[in-house]
Amino acid sequence: MLAKRASVGFEIALRAQKDPGLPATMGLELRAIRDAFKRAGVIFIETDGEGPGVRLQKGEG
Repeated sequence: MLAKRASVGFEIALRAQKDPGLPATMGLELRAIRDAFKRAGVIFIETDGEGPGVRLQKGEG
C-alpha cells in the first residue's frame, strides 16, 4: 500500500521499511515516501530537544 500511495516500486518501499538508517534509494523516492506519510497525517519532527521523530496529526472533532 505504501508503494502505491507514494508511486514508487514495491521493492523500493519494502527496502525503505526494512533497512535501518537511510535506505539506499534515490532521494526522489524517499521524498515520495515521506510525502505519502504526510498526506496520511504523519508529522515529521526534526528536533524537539530529544532528537528527531514522528507524531500523528490530531483528528478533527
